[in-house]
Amino acid sequence: MINPSGSTEIDVLVVQLVALAALLWFPQSFNQEWTGFVDKLSSVIDRNPLVLKGLRVSHWTNKDCPLPWKKILPTFSFHLLPFVLLHLLLPLSGPLLLRDLSTATDYLATLIEAHSQWIETTYSFVESLSSSASKSDYPAGQLLDLTTTARITSAIQKILQDAPLRALRTLQQSSAFNQMDADFQTTIRQRINS
Repeated sequence: MINPSGSTEIDVLVVQLVALAALLWFPQSFNQEWTGFVDKLSSVIDRNPLVLKGLRVSHWTNKDCPLPWKKILPTFSFHLLPFVLLHLLLPLSGPLLLRDLSTATDYLATLIEAHSQWIETTYSFVESLSSSASKSDYPAGQLLDLTTTARITSAIQKILQDAPLRALRTLQQSSAFNQMDADFQTTIRQRINS
């Protein structure tokens, strides 16, 4: 069990270290449960929802993030990161969507950002198949296929259909909305306009 420190900066790093542990664990444990990692994250986020930013892909890549993850992680791990973040985020939808408006909106934006990055990784991998790019930089096999992508997309669609309308309205005004998949935009617009 992780005991939150009470300092947002420290707890954001704790969240990233849990995600990093999941990232290192995943390739060797593809079919095992994520429960332990999700429980650890849930306990930290429950005390301080601001630490959600530690699960945003952009917080791993921005120049102002606490650690230079792009220099620390190998390319393979960086390509796998959005997939791992998605699997840590998806089970958290229930409690986080029931919290205040800010937390629910931040959660949705974080989820959408990870999905967008995973789609980008998938397309990059497909392009690498017809080029001289190194295939070993990508988590291929059972991950980068249409079935996996469809399953993740379906799970996110379900979350958007169950999300509070006020969170969707706020999300629609954010920059994350413009970057998300067109089908997700359609789902949100339909919910808001129904």
